[in-house]
Amino acid sequence: IGLIPINQHYPVTTNFINIFGSILIGYIFAKSTAKGLNHSTLVLFLQVGICGGFTTFSSFSLETANLLKNNQLGIAFLYILLSVSLSLGGVFLGMKIATN
Repeated sequence: IGLIPINQHYPVTTNFINIFGSILIGYIFAKSTAKGLNHSTLVLFLQVGICGGFTTFSSFSLETANLLKNNQLGIAFLYILLSVSLSLGGVFLGMKIATN
């Protein structure tokens, strides 16, 4: 974290929640797929309802818009880059954890 300029302007909490939720949804996807349950109502509820409700894309969008509006372009770009790449990586990490 020392290399990343995180301060009071960087939305750390939203970023963390999105990454954690991505790990969780990847885990649920891989476990349910391995058991042939990936289209069950419970799995869809866990993925779309719980993980989708827990993660905060709307908050991410609002926080990014506010950073851009306040001319904090560097922090906004970093936030977009880290949010997308780490959340996507989280999905793959969750899938890997579930299959090991």
